[in-house]
Amino acid sequence: MGGHDGPAAKNGPSEGTDVPKVSTEEDSYLSTLIESDQLEPAVRAVFEAMKDKEIQSNLENFIEKKEKDIGHICNWHYQEFIGAVDELLEIQSNLENFIEKKEKDIGHICNWHYQEFIGAVDELLEVRSETRELKQNISTLNSSLQSAGHIRSNIGLAIQVTQDSIYVLEKISQIEKWVDERQYYMAIRNLSQLEKEYLPRVSQYSFIQYLGSNIPGMKERILQQSKKEFNDWLLNIRTHCGEIGKFSIDQTTAQHRLDKKKHISTRTIDVDTYQSRNHSAAPSTKENKKQTVKEEMKDEDIIQESLFDNSRYKIEFTPLYQCIHVYQYMDQLESFIAYYRENRKLQANKALKPKHGLSFSTPDGYKKYFYDIAGIFIVEDTISKSTTNLVPVSDIEKLWHTAVAKMKGVLEEQMSYTFDPSALLQVKNFLYIFCRTMQAYGYDVSQLVGFFDNVRTTFADLAINSAHKRFMSILDEEKWTSLSVQDEKEYLSTIVENQLQITESRYLPQTFPFSRMVPQYCHIIKNLIIDFYKFAQNLPDLDEYTRKSTEGVIAQFNTTWMSFINGTKSMNVYTRTWVNFSHLQKVVSDWENTISKLSYQSTAVRLNTPSFVEFSSQIEAMLLELVENKVQEFVVAMKQQLPPWTPSSIKNEPRDYAQQMINWLDQNNQIWAILPKDIQSSLQFRALHKISYGIVRQGYIGGDEVFRFNSNALRAIDCDLRFMESYSERSNIPTSQDAMAELRQLIDLLLSDQMQEFEDPIVRKQRYFRLFDFVKLQHILEKFKEEARFFGRKGPKDQQIAALIAWLKKW
Repeated sequence: MGGHDGPAAKNGPSEGTDVPKVSTEEDSYLSTLIESDQLEPAVRAVFEAMKDKEIQSNLENFIEKKEKDIGHICNWHYQEFIGAVDELLEIQSNLENFIEKKEKDIGHICNWHYQEFIGAVDELLEVRSETRELKQNISTLNSSLQSAGHIRSNIGLAIQVTQDSIYVLEKISQIEKWVDERQYYMAIRNLSQLEKEYLPRVSQYSFIQYLGSNIPGMKERILQQSKKEFNDWLLNIRTHCGEIGKFSIDQTTAQHRLDKKKHISTRTIDVDTYQSRNHSAAPSTKENKKQTVKEEMKDEDIIQESLFDNSRYKIEFTPLYQCIHVYQYMDQLESFIAYYRENRKLQANKALKPKHGLSFSTPDGYKKYFYDIAGIFIVEDTISKSTTNLVPVSDIEKLWHTAVAKMKGVLEEQMSYTFDPSALLQVKNFLYIFCRTMQAYGYDVSQLVGFFDNVRTTFADLAINSAHKRFMSILDEEKWTSLSVQDEKEYLSTIVENQLQITESRYLPQTFPFSRMVPQYCHIIKNLIIDFYKFAQNLPDLDEYTRKSTEGVIAQFNTTWMSFINGTKSMNVYTRTWVNFSHLQKVVSDWENTISKLSYQSTAVRLNTPSFVEFSSQIEAMLLELVENKVQEFVVAMKQQLPPWTPSSIKNEPRDYAQQMINWLDQNNQIWAILPKDIQSSLQFRALHKISYGIVRQGYIGGDEVFRFNSNALRAIDCDLRFMESYSERSNIPTSQDAMAELRQLIDLLLSDQMQEFEDPIVRKQRYFRLFDFVKLQHILEKFKEEARFFGRKGPKDQQIAALIAWLKKW
């Protein structure tokens, strides 16, 4: 029984409950009556002590207390109350058993005790009745409580089902909205969550089953819409791939320009500035600096701009990524990967197929071709790095190798149709930027670079042929006159720029011995050097290629030049060419410096240009030959103007041939004035020597056509000779006297009255040292007949001649 007091003892009576005070003695009786297994002694003790009324009152209080405790427990602890009720029912059952047992005892006692005990028993029976009623009430309360708990559980379950169903409906509505808004990633993620987590909770309801049956249709819709957007994305990428490629190449170009400007300070010559200076007036330094700053700022803006975050192109990969996610969720990723690769391969093949009108002569055509290729492979690189297994690196490399082979084929084909070196240079420069761009994305460009390494010879040939045409035009337009520079601007662009200064003074106007074609020649060579450098830049053996190509063009120009002047047979052209060559030979060192500065060489480059020396020597020979041919004409004219072999008298004046020759020499001396003194002397010596030789060897003195001459004929020759000697003294030519020495000594000997002095070696050495050909002298003396023979007698002159002939025969 003590165990059933636990809840009441634990929670205590409710606040405000009055507990009656019980004396210790009554409490002892009450405890004995309640807890004792033998009711008879306990009841007897009560009645004997006359405590039956007090015990009855205490018992009622006890029952009332217990009822309140039970009510209190029920109000505060549902489950404990149920347990307490069960315990109370158990107490009631035990109490009934106890009462039943006690009734028997009481019946037995009643037979022995007083009528008062019978009354107490009646009261106890009344207590029993009330206890049974209490039990019934407790049972009814228990049933009500259990029913209320079941209803509450059903209500909670209904609420949970309703909430789950509402969530499912809301999710489906939201998924439909996301699909309409093309947010397939959100749609597919929530659809997966709905399908795996929420639908199973309410799958027993028919309307949920209906919703579940629509999920495959939603999946198919998402699949089809995402694929459609992906196809649209493919088309958009194909449409804009040229713009993508152009944007990336423009960025590389801007970076390349900035890199070049950083290195210009270490180079003493800027190739672009030099070439622009030769074709147009250079801007002022201040304007040039402003322009440079603007260009640098523009280049920096281009470099910092993002390719895929650009308002101009609006390129994004969301459709691709969403499609990958959708197909992966649908377990169809492999089919999508195959579909993607096939389509991108078709796009690449289409881009690699050259378009109609593709030509190196039209930059827009070939640039568009390479822009498309660059765009496709830049997008592939971006996709490869941002996805997994969609585009394997090996597949991209294989496709790139195919593209390189195709591009090389297109380049080789176009090369066969290209004859403009400037167009080929533009193509090479553009493709260098293209290669640099693709290399930045990890593509191997060595074969393309190697291709242009192989076509350097072709470029050099084209450049030389093009320059050769310009050079031929210069030759055709050449006036072969001295260059006259009028102003400072012309002086800087023609003289200073090509290191053609003759003196340190810069007085203007100024005339130079060379012709205008010399600075024109220099401009062509320097521009070619720069073009060779530009084409070979970033290729192997840059310096060797530039040097050999320059040597080749110089040799070709000079050969053409020589062929051209050879047909003119002009003294002025020959002379001017020699002077031009001599100045160009001095400029070779400037060309060597240009090559060294362009290539940052620490040691000077040496050009092998033997043609300048060789052709200069040839021109000297050609001048001498021209002089001899002209003098030969005078010799022929002299023969036609021969006087009678033995004239009786002569005019004391030079004949026409001598005057014509001296006039010719006077005219050519003005031409030869630009030549070095030694060459001038050589030409004049050759002219005078040739005429002297003609008189002595080919004229009537030593010629076979003349059989006899007299002193008057010699005096006519002496008059011609003095006229030419006076010219020689007047022209201040040191060697001219030597040119006519043989003729002068011969005339002096033949007109001398002391011809026997020739036999004296001292006299001969002093006055007749040129007359060392005694056989020829004897032949001439045999023709000299001063006086007629009468009856076999000889005159004094003839006697001297005969004596000298006899002396000569001894030798």
